[in-house]
Amino acid sequence: MNLNGRWLSLILITVSFSSLASANEAATGNFSYTPRLDLWQSEQQAIARTFYLRSSLDLRYQQMGFRADGFVSKELDEDSKSSQENRGTKNAAELSELFWDSEIRTDGSAWALRLGRQPVRWSQSWTLPSLDFFTGRRANRLFLEPLVDQLTHPDAAKLTYSNELGEFEVVRVFGRSPTLMPHPFSNIDRSDLRDIGMRVLIKSGGLDWTILARHNEERTDTGLLANYAFEDFVAKFEVGTSSLSGRFLTFGTDWFLETVTVGPQITLVDTSTRVEGLLYIPFRYKFEQWLIDAEHLQYFGSTELTKDHYSSLRIGREVFDGGVISIGAQTYRGASGRPLGISESMTNGSVYGLRFEYTGGFLL
Repeated sequence: MNLNGRWLSLILITVSFSSLASANEAATGNFSYTPRLDLWQSEQQAIARTFYLRSSLDLRYQQMGFRADGFVSKELDEDSKSSQENRGTKNAAELSELFWDSEIRTDGSAWALRLGRQPVRWSQSWTLPSLDFFTGRRANRLFLEPLVDQLTHPDAAKLTYSNELGEFEVVRVFGRSPTLMPHPFSNIDRSDLRDIGMRVLIKSGGLDWTILARHNEERTDTGLLANYAFEDFVAKFEVGTSSLSGRFLTFGTDWFLETVTVGPQITLVDTSTRVEGLLYIPFRYKFEQWLIDAEHLQYFGSTELTKDHYSSLRIGREVFDGGVISIGAQTYRGASGRPLGISESMTNGSVYGLRFEYTGGFLL
């Protein structure tokens, strides 16, 4: 976990803010924590014997706020040593978020400033490509963890203006989000490529339009998002183009049907050499103490691409307030040299496991 000189001023603000907040009745805050034990196994070997602890701190005083969120993980035995070394996941620790924000409100409008390591999620798509320009992935963890634990966020300054007609947002990224890959792929570490991004949201009845752009030393990306909320579902559309990687088009829906949530989406990608696509279907069922999570990712296009797919199924039960025990299984298939192909080679194509998880917290 590396904190360089850019964070010194933020840490000093944090200490001052915390002292002020603790001394004033108007200050509010909460602390949450989620310990988790993951036991993952493939046919050939142990994949993970991991204790994982995520915690977060949120403080607010009038129009100011501070948030810190991070995790530590510890491998409990040597059975999964080779898998952990190939993926680079042994005994990790990281601050996922660390930011200060402030807001000024007037009649019908608001200005907000946020400084630090923060989510800049301009598209909610889990798959790539998308208009989620600034979010990185921990792909070396083979999708074994919840989505929140798979994502990484940039060090940035973000200014937002909002009113009843929409929002305008501009961001300057000082440290890009890392993307961590399994061997033999190389990792993308934090660096300053002078990223500047802009987002304009226009609200028109039930239809939202969002124009996006990002520019840095290596590339320029632009795109358009649109979504419309019906009574039971949201229809969404996303299109983007890049100076490096061609164009893409995504259609999707999010359905909310009492105890069931499902959000299928399809993406078409037009590169300089071929057209390919991917289908992603997440499914979630929750009833009383039971929870079922499933997802499937399927590539299509050339004969080689049709080999690439990933599936996951998890069944859990809340055994006491905040405590969940679940079982899960995941499969990977992919062409040689592609990410899902590497995942398949590391796991012999499938893993299964057991998870114990507890979510708790308290008000400050």
